[in-house]
Amino acid sequence: MFSDTLPGFVNAGSPRVRMGLGTIARLVASGEEIYTTKLSFAEVRYRIERHYRPYHQVLNRLVEETEALFGGYLLVDCHSMPSGVGSGCGRSWADIVLGDCHGGACAPEILEAARRFLAERGFTVAINAPYAGGFTTDHYGRPDLHRHALQIEINRSLYMNEQNYRRKPYFARLAQELTELVTRLGRTVEDCLARPMATPA
Repeated sequence: MFSDTLPGFVNAGSPRVRMGLGTIARLVASGEEIYTTKLSFAEVRYRIERHYRPYHQVLNRLVEETEALFGGYLLVDCHSMPSGVGSGCGRSWADIVLGDCHGGACAPEILEAARRFLAERGFTVAINAPYAGGFTTDHYGRPDLHRHALQIEINRSLYMNEQNYRRKPYFARLAQELTELVTRLGRTVEDCLARPMATPA
């Protein structure tokens, strides 16, 4: 992926990096290469310093401020995912994939509240497959400390034409349903925050 030798501090051997899904992704969901030429390390460092680090600095400040105000937080890490059609998987993904890093990022009742809300509205919902949560969900989710993080992947075919990127008529209704979901999750998180935190080992 790189035209020059990487410095020794770069983690080039993690499973996610080997799969092409590191901080700077090499592949899209269908497995196709993103870049037609190799990148220089200088270009990647620029992106990390100019975009990645400032994003997480602001996000970290926001969750700390929220925790100080309310005693905890729920970070919703929301993404869009390809429908899967034509991506080599031979089928469409679920409408919504909820990821909690296999139970490590948020309280189970938060995940269940989201699943139930969406299922009641007719969405097909998958849990942790094919997306269990990435760095953000894993890093900011510490449910034992009332720090909850939930990844929500929304199938693009629900709201847009994936060939020409035009919104479908259902877009506005989906936005309303997601607003209602956030309200429901807010009530669930309030209940979680009312419980005492786990005692440190």
